[in-house]
Amino acid sequence: MSLQQALRFEPQAYQRVWGGERLQHRLRGEIAWPSQAGEAWMLCDRPEQASHVAEGPLSGRTLDGLMLSEEAALLGESARSASGGFPLIVKWLDTAALLSLQVHPGEGLAKRLGSEPKDECWYVCDAEPGSVLYLGLRDGVDAAAFADASANGAVLELLQSFTPRPGDFFHVPAGTLHSIGAGLTLVEIQQNSDTTYRAHDWDRVGLDGKCRQLHREEALQAIAFGRHAPGPIRARVDDEAAVNPMAVLLDEGPFGVQWLQVLEDYRDNTQGRACIYIVLAGSGALRVGENEACRMEAGDAWLLPADAANYMITESDGDLELLRVEARA
Repeated sequence: MSLQQALRFEPQAYQRVWGGERLQHRLRGEIAWPSQAGEAWMLCDRPEQASHVAEGPLSGRTLDGLMLSEEAALLGESARSASGGFPLIVKWLDTAALLSLQVHPGEGLAKRLGSEPKDECWYVCDAEPGSVLYLGLRDGVDAAAFADASANGAVLELLQSFTPRPGDFFHVPAGTLHSIGAGLTLVEIQQNSDTTYRAHDWDRVGLDGKCRQLHREEALQAIAFGRHAPGPIRARVDDEAAVNPMAVLLDEGPFGVQWLQVLEDYRDNTQGRACIYIVLAGSGALRVGENEACRMEAGDAWLLPADAANYMITESDGDLELLRVEARA
């Protein structure tokens, strides 16, 4: 069966101990918002959470069901996840407190420990004054120094810290120790994995009133000691004369990310791979082939199956800003 249509899924909001209250004002739809809504999952194929198509002829279908019945049309040349599902997860995050200090494994360690590898990235949309991101270890910090600091609760001084601004993009390869600070709203794009090793959680309790589990030994194995973590990447337009400005943010690993501003009709082709558009600002329309155009609104995530082929995006308010994500082979 072919798909050849754009797919938007129902967002699912989740309470987090560090969550805020701002996502309610960013996303459309009748969403069941809990208090401390730290995450809204826009597109996901996990056993515990499979996204449902929100509109159109396939309304109600789940992403895992589409992977079972229309995998070739959906993925084309894009690779499946380590568990056989759709390869990427897209989330909105809103932080009212510092997240745990954590790391995700690469492919080699994930295989040895029976877990899943995870690269991810963040695009900052809002940042309150004084907000901070921790990403990677300072130069010279080895496993012994980190283990000692972790046991004594003095880990922050070993980390690189950054003051994020709206429009900053951060790549977080597997093996990079990280923590997101309070006061941030961002888009997170990640490999389809739920493997997180918490190295520190600031001695707080979770939503159930109990301390959350730490994974210090696994974290020590996962951290890529000696590897420098780059700071924020700002969009640098590839062609200043382009009608629709575009900038490459990430061009390595399991997915690629581009920033795009649509000022006039924008035409493109999926090139046989699954592609996702995340609407950062503005509104517009997305049309696949001769299908009826779909309304794009700020906060949306739209999945273009590999077999969608030719499509067009038009802006409606002069301020349509997007992230384009390609699932790699």
